[in-house]
Amino acid sequence: MINYNEKRYKNIIGKNVERYRLKNSCTQENLADIVGCKQQTINSIEKGRIKRSKYLPYIASALGVNIADLDPDLNKDQNKRAFELTHSNNHKENINSDINTVNIHDVINEHKSTSNYLKKINSDIPIFATIKELDNYFLITNTPVEYIPRPHLVNLEKDAFGIIIGNHAMYPLFRVGDVIVVHPRKTVKEDDVCIFIGYENGLMIYTIGELIHEDALSWTVRQYKLYCNFSLPKTVWKKCNAIIIKIFR
Repeated sequence: MINYNEKRYKNIIGKNVERYRLKNSCTQENLADIVGCKQQTINSIEKGRIKRSKYLPYIASALGVNIADLDPDLNKDQNKRAFELTHSNNHKENINSDINTVNIHDVINEHKSTSNYLKKINSDIPIFATIKELDNYFLITNTPVEYIPRPHLVNLEKDAFGIIIGNHAMYPLFRVGDVIVVHPRKTVKEDDVCIFIGYENGLMIYTIGELIHEDALSWTVRQYKLYCNFSLPKTVWKKCNAIIIKIFR
């Protein structure tokens, strides 16, 4: 059972997130896209349904504030108190169910580690080139051919990367020579333009297209050049990542 203080604590964090989001003229959906989570997660945080979310450091960075501006307990004396972490089956993202308590000292150290982590990844991202076309898919270079300054939409994503377009499959959206930037952590949905990553004969293969439909067995994809739909079996095509930026060359 959630007591009054726990409920008030969650509401303070949620109200702070909402206040800074609105101050930045940002919708819940916009913030979720930048952070790499679902809009429902942002809504749950703002409504006070989630006590501590793993996304909170990323939300703070996206809103241009310190995490302590969202969670006032991080400004308190480290040894003043330990606080209980509640968890429910509806919000499993909060914390593993076999962990019951955490000291504020650990939270602050975690935040410091996260801050250092963000500083480390705030650098250039690698760009790979297309090297071989095989039917509807292609291969890319094993090592980057160049690096570009990290776009702000992937400022929190350490595994972001770019690919130089080498075919006309998505023309006129992407032209040969354009650079696309991939966000591996962003939630994808139908109608998103994505990169699909598969494995065949020991090789990592790629294709690009608009996600039309997803089920348990396959992805249905559309490419614009011929405006045709085709199916990618998940036995081969294991990953679907969002393409979030196109850079003209």
